[in-house]
Amino acid sequence: MKFVMEKAWDETLALLKGNIGLLATVAGLLVFLPSVAIALLFPQDAAPAPAEDATIEQVIESVTAQLGEIGWIVLVTTLLSGFASLVMMALLRRKASPTVGQAMSEAATLLPTYLGTVAIQLLVIFGLAFLLVGLPYQTGSTGLAVLGMLLLLPIWFYIFVKFSVSVAAIVIDGERNPVEAIKRSWSLTKGNSFRIFFFFVLIGIAAVIILAIMSWVVSTVLSLMPLAVSNVGMALFEGLLNLAGAIFGVALTVAIHAQLRRLRDAPAATLD
Repeated sequence: MKFVMEKAWDETLALLKGNIGLLATVAGLLVFLPSVAIALLFPQDAAPAPAEDATIEQVIESVTAQLGEIGWIVLVTTLLSGFASLVMMALLRRKASPTVGQAMSEAATLLPTYLGTVAIQLLVIFGLAFLLVGLPYQTGSTGLAVLGMLLLLPIWFYIFVKFSVSVAAIVIDGERNPVEAIKRSWSLTKGNSFRIFFFFVLIGIAAVIILAIMSWVVSTVLSLMPLAVSNVGMALFEGLLNLAGAIFGVALTVAIHAQLRRLRDAPAATLD
C-alpha cells in the first residue's frame, strides 16, 4: 500500500474544520501576536545586495553580520513557533482530548526533545553543505564545489521529506529521544518518500500562487495608505500569513503521519 495524496488532503481539511477554533487561539497567542509585535517594534530594513564583484568570503561575512543583528529575533520566533506546533499537535491527537492548558504543559516538557531534533537536522543540513560545497571550495576545487551545489538541493529535498514527521513522532508516538524521533520519521516515510515530496510540491505551488495574489492585493491597497498605517497593515498581514502557515502545517503533518502509521500497520510496501 502507498501514500495517497487525496486522503492526506481530505484528512488535513477535516482536522482544520473540526479544530480551527482551538488551533487559531494557540497560533494567535504564540505566532500571530509575537510576529506582529516584532515587526512593529523592531522593523528590519532590507539588506543591501552584495557587490557584483564580491568574493564568497565577503558574501558569507555580510550574511553572518546580518544574522548577528537579528539572531535573537530568529531564536525567539523559532522557540515560539516550535512550542506552538507542539501545543497544536497535542490538541489534534485523537487518542486524547487535552485542554489547551494541558497541551501547553505537555508541550513544555517536549520542547527540549524538539529543540534537540531541530539541532540534529540543522547539523545534517549544514554539514552536508560544508562537505559538498564549502570544503571543495576551500581546497580550491571549484568544479567539485559547483557539482556539490547541484547535488545539494535534491539531497536537501529528500532529507526534508525523511524528517517531515519527526515532530509528530515526538508528540503522537511518544518519542523522547531526538535521534529516535528522527529515526521514526525516516522509517515511517520509507517507501513513500517521492509521493510525499510530490505532495509537498503541489501544495507549495498552490501556496505560492495564492500568496502572490494576496500579497499583490494587500500591497496595492496599503500603498494608498499613509506610511504608518501601511506599516501596521503589512505587519498584520504577515502575522496572519504566519498564523495560517503554522496551523495548516501542523494539520498537514498530523494527517500525513496518521496515514503513514496506518500504512505501517498494513503489509509492507516496496521500499525507497
